[in-house]
Amino acid sequence: MKVLAFLLAMLCFAAAEAHTFKTNLLGKRLSLVPEMGVTFSNFSQGNATTDLGFIGGLRVRIGKKKHLQTGIYYSTIRYAANLDNNQLTKNQVTSSYFSIPTLVGITPVHISMVDLRLQAGMVFQFKGTGEVENFANAQFNPTIWNARLAVNLSVWRIEANASFDFALTNTYSNVNSGKNRCINVSLGFRF
Repeated sequence: MKVLAFLLAMLCFAAAEAHTFKTNLLGKRLSLVPEMGVTFSNFSQGNATTDLGFIGGLRVRIGKKKHLQTGIYYSTIRYAANLDNNQLTKNQVTSSYFSIPTLVGITPVHISMVDLRLQAGMVFQFKGTGEVENFANAQFNPTIWNARLAVNLSVWRIEANASFDFALTNTYSNVNSGKNRCINVSLGFRF
């Protein structure tokens, strides 16, 4: 947890330094948003139950009405699922990922200091750590591709973000058709 707090502090510092750069060079078309929140994960196989995880990172958005958004995030994912069909108990899964989303979006609502954005795109994830309780044979795929749908609401400089990820590739290389699904909810401050 100390490492996560340190990483978030470094991201905020980097965003503050980049604010001077973006103001001088790009004006109001570039937004930097450090954010953190929670993730609710589920698994498409084995009667999975959702558990609460963490997400934090830095988002970069270029454009106003039509925009491109990317960033880098660290997330922990936890759920319980029966990964081995010969087993009666559920396996507790804990893993962490670094994610790089690339989204395109529009801003259909802009009223004074309030913006509503709709976004869609792809997320590339690469595994940081992974552990499956009572299933030693689990082999995490090192990279996962997700599709993402997102809604973003800005009021002044505060941004609330909600997104739904559905995996296009399997979470494990040795478990057939097992894909992770996540709902992410986060708050951030726009620079």
